[in-house]
Amino acid sequence: MANDFLKDFTIRAGAALEAEDRLIIGSGHIRGEVGGILRLNNERYYQFILWKAVLSSWNAKVEEQSHDLVIFDPSNSDKALAIFEMKKWMSPNGLPELPGILHDIKRLNACDAPNAALIIFSANNRGEMDKQLEWFEEHVFAGIPKPQRETYCFPTVSPHTPAAEFWIAVWPIKSGPLFSRQ
Repeated sequence: MANDFLKDFTIRAGAALEAEDRLIIGSGHIRGEVGGILRLNNERYYQFILWKAVLSSWNAKVEEQSHDLVIFDPSNSDKALAIFEMKKWMSPNGLPELPGILHDIKRLNACDAPNAALIIFSANNRGEMDKQLEWFEEHVFAGIPKPQRETYCFPTVSPHTPAAEFWIAVWPIKSGPLFSRQ
């Protein structure tokens, strides 16, 4: 069964990325340019979009306590409730990013917060997300139980791939009370 917090988080994050994509497509179209969010293939840019998306519901800070995103406990603003590490996974064969992703999973397992999750940003040809996720999970979660993921995917265009899709996937790495609630 899906976790309500992670499901809500992923929908908010994905919808914000999609809205940004549509804004870029429309703005570029006016000048005859092609492409959406993939015109700026930048992990930090995507991180700040997620941060803005969650601010209305949670006390969140980006690049805090050596982590990409931290959501703080509403009753104690010094206490991390959930920690997120984010990675862009967009190389042609997917291998160069794996060491950094595996390192972040170790950091999430060792963090002080009771809840921790890995977020991946990626893009591929339309209709290939499931295949890409299967490959990713075989390589990243090999030999350990695979956590249940949440995803959000939307069609986009890029100067190099007219029929692309951009997606975000979120895996709980540490499931404390917040990530364990259904």
